[in-house]
Amino acid sequence: MQAEIIVQHGQVKFVHPIYLKPDAPMRYQVEIPDEALLEARDWFVDLPVPETLGKVPPAKPGSLQERLNQLLGRLALTRPSSSIGDDEQMLQDALEERYFGR
Repeated sequence: MQAEIIVQHGQVKFVHPIYLKPDAPMRYQVEIPDEALLEARDWFVDLPVPETLGKVPPAKPGSLQERLNQLLGRLALTRPSSSIGDDEQMLQDALEERYFGR
């Protein structure tokens, strides 16, 4: 069977709904031409990198941030934020590992 899909905002949707049998495979492969792909996954790749990256987050005395900085020690560094796509992929990987042992 061949299904037609629409890609909107990075999400794939079927043109017509497809109902699978309960014992049908859970993964399918879709071939996408290389010229349709972007190298970067974030939409805001051209934004300047903040000067605070790699530094200890500023904290007021007695604040939660100060306690976190103390708990994390040398790991208390400002890191670049992740995109929604990164968060979604990390969640999917964790769920697959937990429930499917992949």
